Amino acid sequence: MNLSILKEIALSRKRSLLILAFLFLAAIFAQLYLVMYQKPKLEKARSEWVKLRDVQARGVARVSRDEIYRSGESDFKKFRERIYAKNQFARFVGELYDIAGRNRLEVSSVTYKPEINKENSLLQYVMAISISGSYGELKKFIADIDSAGNMLHVDSVSFSSQGGGSDLVQLQLQLTTYFRTEAQ
Repeated sequence: MNLSILKEIALSRKRSLLILAFLFLAAIFAQLYLVMYQKPKLEKARSEWVKLRDVQARGVARVSRDEIYRSGESDFKKFRERIYAKNQFARFVGELYDIAGRNRLEVSSVTYKPEINKENSLLQYVMAISISGSYGELKKFIADIDSAGNMLHVDSVSFSSQGGGSDLVQLQLQLTTYFRTEAQ
């Protein structure tokens, strides 16, 4: 190939060659940025993270088994104290009615069935609550029962419209709540 032919091609495709040269330079600068700046910074951050993780792991290892056991016992005792005694069931139901009242809801019915949970020696009440009100107020009620004070688990939630063009919604809530027996 002749040099004059290459020169002629370069002049006719000047714009394309400039774009190609620009892209080539951009790729070189991107690679330089990656190799000279990003990789060293990433390696430094990674090594600091590994050192910090090792320090934390050694700190946990320094705690004796007796201390871990005592801490666990203390946490378990605090957990048990948060669970109401079985004679506080009426108080718990009252808290549910108070929360419903604060949210301008009408409680239609509350049914419950007590059972002994042999696995953890707690008295559990499986409760079904029927409440009516606006959808937003019912959602707020579900969120607020978390602050009822006693431990509970929401088993199921169902909403149904009361029909007739009304904004009222019926909530069927099933929950399980736990109480300490007197011996604990």
